[in-house]
Parts: sequence; structure tokens; C-alpha cells
Amino acid sequence: MKRYKLQKDLPTFKVGDEFYLDSDNNLCLKNTSVIVYNNFVLEEFPNILTDWFEEIPENKRWRAEYNGGYYYIEDGGNVMDSDDYEDEDDDYRYDTGNYGRTKKELEVKREYNIARQVLIDDAKGGKWKKNGTNLYVYYDHDIDKWIPYEDIDNIQITGAIYFQDEEDAQKSLEEHKEQWDIVHKYEMGQNK
Repeated sequence: MKRYKLQKDLPTFKVGDEFYLDSDNNLCLKNTSVIVYNNFVLEEFPNILTDWFEEIPENKRWRAEYNGGYYYIEDGGNVMDSDDYEDEDDDYRYDTGNYGRTKKELEVKREYNIARQVLIDDAKGGKWKKNGTNLYVYYDHDIDKWIPYEDIDNIQITGAIYFQDEEDAQKSLEEHKEQWDIVHKYEMGQNK
């Protein structure tokens, strides 16, 4: 969905007001279905969009058009559908990644969230310590195996789950193999 910001005042709109092209290529006011210029006018006078408006760069992640459908995980863990009115709830779900095109996508994300939390619990919080043991587990693709690794170089790896000792890491790898596989596949993009 292309979005635009008004660069010059119009009789009913002010500089900075935001607009979007709907699925029919009508230019609509943000958060409404009010058509400002219909697709026929824009086809006849394409310079309207370049002379009066500045295109707002697209988000890198998909987001539904205004009033379009998406899925999210509700508080009870159920995957629900909703329409995006770009309100506080929709923005929060989008910003936190609890937002997707398909029900399956959010079912996979729910499974990943639960599996990752199990591993963090195994690691007693999983946080890096400036003065302490910082053992994390990585997957070696050459030997197709999980390897516990103690970081002795004071290097912190963003997103890693840190264990306090090798015993906790080994126990987690043995007892929660399924969760490690879920996290690995999700982070590799293999279970969409």
C-alpha cells in the first residue's frame, strides 16, 4: 500500500496530512475510507501525486491496508483475525511482531515464542553477565549438531540465550530438543 504526505495546503487538508492508495487506487485520507482523489482523476492527472504529495517509504514488513484483515495472537494464546484501523491496538500488535497475513504464520510464531521461553527458563533468565560465565548454544551446520560454547572474549551476541554453566546447557539440549528445533527452524525461516 503506497502512502503519501501532503506537501501544500488544500482547502480541506493541511500540510503533513497523510493519505494512502486503496486497493482500487483511490487516494484516501489516512485512517478513513474518505476518497480525496478517485483513481480516474489520478490516471488523468498523475502529476497530482508528485506535485502535491510526497510518497512515504513503505515499511519493510507487510502491513494490511486500512480496514484490511490480519491475524494476531490474543492474550489466551488463540490466533484471531482483525481489521487494521491503525489504532493503538493495531499499531502495538504490528510494532511487536504480533501481526501477520495468515493464521498459520501466527500459529508458528506462537509455537516459537513458547519454545524460546522454555529455553530462557532453562538458562535461568538467559542474560549475558559482564563478570560471569556466558555460555551459549549454537548450531553447527557442518556437523548438524548443537554445540555449547563458552564466551571468554567478553563478546555479547544479541539474541543469544546465555547459560550459567555447561550442565544447564546440556540438560536443556537433552530435555528440550523439540524446543531447540522449533527455535532453530523459525530463526532460519524454515517453518512458515
